[in-house]
Amino acid sequence: MRVHAALNQSEVAERVGLSQSAFSTIEQGGSPLSEALCTSLADLYGEPQEAVRDAWQRANDTLKGSTQ
Repeated sequence: MRVHAALNQSEVAERVGLSQSAFSTIEQGGSPLSEALCTSLADLYGEPQEAVRDAWQRANDTLKGSTQ
């Protein structure tokens, strides 16, 4: 979603009130996606929260599969 919105990690992180490194950790599955962040990302991307959660889950499933 971030790439589709033509935003980099730093831009998204700034808009949702996180550091770039904290957002990167979440995006890479190192930290869970909180409801508050899900809401902020949904607002930023103009997508429903469910779509944000689904995209996050798919990305994490892909990352976990590539490390096993």
